[in-house]
Amino acid sequence: MSPTSPSSPRVTDASSATIQDDAIAQRTAEERANAAATDAQRIECERVAARDAALAHAQEAEEEAAAAAKARDEAAQRASSALARAAQAHAAAAAAMAPPESSGANPSGPPPPPTDLRAALFHHEAVALL
Repeated sequence: MSPTSPSSPRVTDASSATIQDDAIAQRTAEERANAAATDAQRIECERVAARDAALAHAQEAEEEAAAAAKARDEAAQRASSALARAAQAHAAAAAAMAPPESSGANPSGPPPPPTDLRAALFHHEAVALL
């Protein structure tokens, strides 16, 4: 037997071990890279979900604000109409209390000013609203 013959399996074992170590290191690196990629995708999905949720909340808030503005405008219109009706009623009440016009008065001219203070205030309010 020659002394070199037993050393050849050792060299083969050493190179085989190095190849196995390299393969294990490569698999480990690939697993780490895959885990990092998976984590990055998960984080991106979470960011997208958070953005979508925030946009949905913003849309709901905008719709609520639009509904509130519409309700406010409708209430303002109802209040304005009610004030106009009240002014007309006050003007009618003041006209009912006004002295009758004489036949010599100019019908195309402005009506004579009210004679009492309350009627004058109602008349002023009615004119201001109209």
